[in-house]
This record gives sequence, structure tokens and C-alpha cells, in this order.
Amino acid sequence: MINKGIVTGDFIRSRRKELGLTQKQLAQKLGWKVNNTQYISNTERGLNPFPVKNVYALSLALQISPEIIIGKMLEDYSNSIRKELSK
Repeated sequence: MINKGIVTGDFIRSRRKELGLTQKQLAQKLGWKVNNTQYISNTERGLNPFPVKNVYALSLALQISPEIIIGKMLEDYSNSIRKELSK
């Protein structure tokens, strides 16, 4: 099974908490419906990948450079490739 985003999810959770945001508030900052807090929860737990099309909005919400998020996503992808190749 391919890892969907442990590194990215941990980073999002950590930064969200540093900023004192709830999952609901983050979803609102992303322009998502409130019921998408479950998607954020799943992303933070590494169950869902974060949508690439929302990276810029996430970077604004978390007050960081988009490159940081992209780097975390690439790290997850690299880990997934390594895991698959080691089978």
C-alpha cells in the first residue's frame, strides 16, 4: 500500500496547532465546506493525500511558503517509492 502523506499530514497538524487553528478553521481558510474537516483529519493522519490544487491556499492559511508543503509532499512520495521498491 502506498503511503498517502504521513510527513505532509504531520507537518500540517503541527503548523495548524502552532497557529492555534482548529481543523474547522483551516477548512474555512481553504474555502472548503465545514464538513471537509474530516478530510483534513484524514490528511493529518496520513490517510488522504493533500490535494495539489490547494497547496497555495494551504500555504497562505499556514503562513508558509508553498515550497515547504511541496517539499513535504515530495518526501512522502519518495518514501512511498522506496517502500514499493523494497518489496
